[in-house]
Amino acid sequence: MSAVNQFNPSAKAMLVSVNGVEIPEAAIKAEMAAEYADEERVKAWEKAATALVIRELLLQQASLQGLEGDEAECIDTLLSRNIEVPTADESYCRRFFEENPARFRSPDLIEARHILFAAAPGDWDARDLAQEEAVRIIERLRATPEQFAEYANEYSACPSREEGGSLGQLSKGSTVPEFESAIFGLPTGLHGTPIESRYGYHVVWIDHRVDGQPLPYEHVKEGVARYLEDNVFRQGLSQYLQLLAGSATITGIDIKAASSPLLQ
Repeated sequence: MSAVNQFNPSAKAMLVSVNGVEIPEAAIKAEMAAEYADEERVKAWEKAATALVIRELLLQQASLQGLEGDEAECIDTLLSRNIEVPTADESYCRRFFEENPARFRSPDLIEARHILFAAAPGDWDARDLAQEEAVRIIERLRATPEQFAEYANEYSACPSREEGGSLGQLSKGSTVPEFESAIFGLPTGLHGTPIESRYGYHVVWIDHRVDGQPLPYEHVKEGVARYLEDNVFRQGLSQYLQLLAGSATITGIDIKAASSPLLQ
């Protein structure tokens, strides 16, 4: 069974083990640095420890089944033997396509400019000042919109200032989520309030937008099949990991409560 402990980054390192095999703290820290450097520290530790516990569970099971090769080969062979993924048939793929039209569109595109007033997360005084400066520039631009490039060059903390603040053509996934979620719903022209992101506050001008269009089934049918088969594999993987974890003795982390990186 899995033992539950709450990680405290200021406390003495806790022992994480799988069936008596210790996961060294140094290995967890290395995994944190390599894969989860952008996460909050407690969450990064949890994800890194979970990933290493799952890998150890799989490697131990591969050893019990007499599999040979490097770690990746053993894990791949183990999963292929124990998780059945049927081929998605044509009728199921087409039905999924027809029932989920929003998934199968060309990407929305926008062309945008911005002026960034930078402030670090958590520096509330600096962020208040950045917001005030952004509001001030927006008021100026209402009267003199032709000066956007000049203001960007003078005030923006982004390298795009050299291009008049131009961010070029953006699609979803090309910028940070909080900025993206704000700008993709905007009409063309100057946005009347500053947009906040982890970097500070942005004065934003949308120059042009192209809404995505529905794609024909023939263009996406292979992707539909891959998605459905991958979804079946993920469900099978989740069930298999639960089975292994349920029969193992795991200390230091509750992988049932954690969000496993293998299942994301």
